[in-house]
Amino acid sequence: MVEGPSRPFGLEDDKGYLHKYSISESIQDGHHATALLQTSRRTRWLVPHDLLEKEFLSLAETEGIADIEELNRIL
Repeated sequence: MVEGPSRPFGLEDDKGYLHKYSISESIQDGHHATALLQTSRRTRWLVPHDLLEKEFLSLAETEGIADIEELNRIL
């Protein structure tokens, strides 16, 4: 039987973690563990100009912004 933590889950520890469970702890508990590899990469998002303009003007209307000077300032 696995015993629970000494504090309720969700309380931050002195380093600010809400919860942590390391690979070493997993191995000690007898669970199969594997290395996790992470790579970051840049993602290029392409939004069609007409769609972007349509969404911007819709948001401006929702927010009640009609003044062209104000719209240009936001842009």
